[in-house]
Amino acid sequence: MIFRVPVGLLCASALSFTVGAWNEGGVGRSAEATERPAEAGAETEPLDGILDVRVGEAVDLDFVVTQRSDRRLELSFQDGRTHEVVILDAAGTPVWQWSEGRLFTRAMQQRVLRRGDQLAFRERWVPTKPGAYTAIATLRSREHPITERVAFVVPAG
Repeated sequence: MIFRVPVGLLCASALSFTVGAWNEGGVGRSAEATERPAEAGAETEPLDGILDVRVGEAVDLDFVVTQRSDRRLELSFQDGRTHEVVILDAAGTPVWQWSEGRLFTRAMQQRVLRRGDQLAFRERWVPTKPGAYTAIATLRSREHPITERVAFVVPAG
């Protein structure tokens, strides 16, 4: 027996799935938004994130996410942009965003991490003036988003 599904129903399902994925975009949540109170007996977040910022002629940013759970962890990303890095000035205004001007695939992707596996991202920003800044790096996983913040200073000349 052959089942016939109306093409309109299939298209509507695909469209609602795609629009839902687009609405989850953005730079990410602040560190405060990702913290959850630990409940008795509840498992803690299985990923650890570290953002290392080194200031020289340019600012080098290393964002490393480590899987620390004993179970296999599946991460899904809505598109090719798996992470984001943003630099804010002292007033909290974005002065640089890693993804700006870049093109990303629209295909969803999955990554499987076992205990000790890491995702590492290295980015570089060239500041135009000295001052106090904050770097914000976000892993854009649907299941386990992580945001790390680091304040730093670019010295004068």
